[in-house]
Amino acid sequence: MADTAPRPLTLIGSSLLSKWGFGDGDVVGDWWWDAYDDECPADRHEVLRLLVREFLIPAALDAGLTIDLYDIETIHNPIRARSVNGEPVEDLPFEAELDEVVVAISPQAVKAAAERVSLAGIEPTINP
Repeated sequence: MADTAPRPLTLIGSSLLSKWGFGDGDVVGDWWWDAYDDECPADRHEVLRLLVREFLIPAALDAGLTIDLYDIETIHNPIRARSVNGEPVEDLPFEAELDEVVVAISPQAVKAAAERVSLAGIEPTINP
């Protein structure tokens, strides 16, 4: 385990726009290694999906943005925006607005999300 308390996990809304978003889908796994010197005990993509829905989407709503999400089974970013405020992301550039949507999730909340995914028995469908 790291010598200092783990830092919060930061998610940025613009990551929903790219297959390389959220550190190419590895943001939870990378954060977990930095925080605990170990692999995430649950499927990192499922944990990311849960955190996006529980923390990032409410922050986007607070910023006046409605985001329609879709999940994708991939080795890259597993959760992406289909539309923002009803407009397909392919038609309009939303990166600037979504760059402003940033959440810092406490280590306790990340661990709780991983526990919920683990308890739900969600297994990775693609090699991690």
